[in-house]
Amino acid sequence: MLGVQDSFMGLINRNMREFEWMDVDHWASMGGSELGTNRHVPVGKDFYAIARTIEEQKIDGILMIGGWAGYEALLHLMKERDNFPAFNIPMIALPSTINNNLPGTELCVGADTALNNIVDAVNKIKQSAVAARRVFVVEVMGRQCGYLALMGMLATGAERAYLHEEGITLEDLRNDVHMPEYRLRTWQKTGAS
Repeated sequence: MLGVQDSFMGLINRNMREFEWMDVDHWASMGGSELGTNRHVPVGKDFYAIARTIEEQKIDGILMIGGWAGYEALLHLMKERDNFPAFNIPMIALPSTINNNLPGTELCVGADTALNNIVDAVNKIKQSAVAARRVFVVEVMGRQCGYLALMGMLATGAERAYLHEEGITLEDLRNDVHMPEYRLRTWQKTGAS
């Protein structure tokens, strides 16, 4: 088994090493990528370099663990099979992205870990917010996919989530700025904590 550093750029630059079982033993419990990530999608002369690496290293198949760019890169390799016979090998895409936005998947590897980290961080923030009656705005990753924002809102009991899919207007922001002010005044009158 060969591990390729930095995705398809690693194939282009021959940046890889052979793995033994124990080399990856501790990876299952870790978030992130120990091999690095890269959103480069092969084009033009990249195909020749990748084909040459596949032939030189006698690679029998590719397991791509990644997101949208990885899916797209494998699709390009498959489309180039007529031009590069080295690409006539099995290619498998394992969906892995915190964005959780890959077609044909319900949950991508990494999305659950990202959500757990959001919940942990927000719980710590909430301890401070309750004691001082503050309002916090939490921004999460996810590029143009609102999965983490929406699930983070549901899991932490947040008041509002702004999602890329819905968009946001100045009127939305204006109304939402007054909501915490109203709630804080209500808490002060009732003595609620």
